[in-house]
Amino acid sequence: MTALWIVSVVKENAGIVDSAWGGGFVVLGAAHAMLAMTPRSLLVAGLAAAWGLRLSWHLHRRNGGAPEDYRYAAMRRRWGPRFTWMSLGTVFLFQGTVMWLIAGTLFTASQGPTELGPWDAGGTIVFAVGWVFEVVGDRQLAAHRAAAGSGGRTLDTGLWRYTRHPNYFGDALVWWG
Repeated sequence: MTALWIVSVVKENAGIVDSAWGGGFVVLGAAHAMLAMTPRSLLVAGLAAAWGLRLSWHLHRRNGGAPEDYRYAAMRRRWGPRFTWMSLGTVFLFQGTVMWLIAGTLFTASQGPTELGPWDAGGTIVFAVGWVFEVVGDRQLAAHRAAAGSGGRTLDTGLWRYTRHPNYFGDALVWWG
């Protein structure tokens, strides 16, 4: 996260942290899998990679090349010249700490019997359903926003009709899986 912060200082855009969020879990999952090298740790790392790479790619496509996210721009205005150093702690190291804590679930999920069993299959199915909700939901929302005359209207078709926010529902399933 410190290296990412340095890039953000050079680019004058702290918003790059959002696109890197998912990739951080890929790195943490892979690091643990390389240490444990069990079928379960490899499965968990692979699922984390599918989730993290998809999220990072989605956010990069959506935000890449755009001006700095309004949240970070507001912080930059509020803190003035102190923003550079303040962003290290309040944006990058804070998110890195949260990422590390959340990734504890990856490490916990990797423990247990070394052979895969029915719980692993069930968890993978729950993960897959959640992941599909996220992918399809993001595509439906992007199409809705791009459609002429949709400005300001709430999306109430497709997966959005049932959950109102497939990303959060899907994310919950992914992490429970």
